[in-house]
Amino acid sequence: MNEDFYMMWLTAIDKMTVKKAYRLLSHFGTPREIWDADKSIIASVNGISDEFAQKICVSKDADEQKEKICRLEELGISYISIN
Repeated sequence: MNEDFYMMWLTAIDKMTVKKAYRLLSHFGTPREIWDADKSIIASVNGISDEFAQKICVSKDADEQKEKICRLEELGISYISIN
């Protein structure tokens, strides 16, 4: 999976704010590194609660993410990531 896959996943997490995404990306470097991190490491990031770290971990479902991408393609919607 490419980096766009992981960026799309990260930005689609419920209650993900620009500030939280910035903090996570500043700490981990890439969305893929966030995907690969476990809950305790994610929760160690300043401004990320244990509950939100759990939400991030629960959202790590590659099949569900692929379905979302396919649905967007079926609807003719393009996803543009500016990183």
